Amino acid sequence: MSFFYGVDVDDEQQRIFVLDICTKILSSSTDTYNCFDISKYKGLYIDRLLKLVFQSNDVNAYLFEYSLVHVDFNENTLAKVLQICKVWFQPYVRNLKRIDREKRREWDQNKNIYHPEEKMKNYLINNIDKIFPGFNYLVDFEWFVNEDYLHYGAGDLIFGSDYGVYIVIETKWLNTNTGKTAQVSRNIARNKVKYQSITYKKYAQEKFTLKVIGASVTNDEENAIHFVDNQDERIASIIKYYHSEWGTFKTILYYVIIFPIKLVVTVIGVILFSAIITVLIGSIMKNYH
Repeated sequence: MSFFYGVDVDDEQQRIFVLDICTKILSSSTDTYNCFDISKYKGLYIDRLLKLVFQSNDVNAYLFEYSLVHVDFNENTLAKVLQICKVWFQPYVRNLKRIDREKRREWDQNKNIYHPEEKMKNYLINNIDKIFPGFNYLVDFEWFVNEDYLHYGAGDLIFGSDYGVYIVIETKWLNTNTGKTAQVSRNIARNKVKYQSITYKKYAQEKFTLKVIGASVTNDEENAIHFVDNQDERIASIIKYYHSEWGTFKTILYYVIIFPIKLVVTVIGVILFSAIITVLIGSIMKNYH
């Protein structure tokens, strides 16, 4: 094993591994025992990567029985992992920006603003930074689960972020009339769109293989936004914070100054430990002979 093995976000094997671990952590329950199978990764110094990428960032992920990674969660784990995601997802951001430009142009050419639900979509697309801050890149405004089987249905909006996290947004325009019938209709529609957000989040997760969160949006005056679950909402709130000016400043400060110092200290520690072990083994072998 090379003592000088280092991390490199431009190394595709390393990047796929790191983002896969990040996705697994973000998709896991924070209050259960979590172990992830990594047996498919060959030719990587897994233990070294875990130390340099995760442990040096206060994410306690470590190798367990050669083919498993175990993670000890604490209250800061999700936030720390999202910081790691942002660094390792950067090589993909240029393509995400290209897709955003193309999809916005396509939307502007085909939208029907006289249709209530499309009017809602248009508002979301043009104000996404205020409604779901950090999810700036429009990936699609109508997408089919399976292009060969259109009866499986089509999802609504998908947005990407700098953090390698996507959000699926299902929209529904509710009947705003008064009366019992209209109220029943609204309740049915609310439940349907919530179910759709859960379903299409699952399909999108398979499509992107990175972390996907889900939400539904209606024209309710109150409680218009519903996340699929509490963890999705928390991830969105962390990204919102990092996307703010103060959050961005702290992230830059961390990765420009603090993280390089911690990384150097970690690398030096690993090298010294390896050197000490080598010397001890050499001494033992010398005495043995």
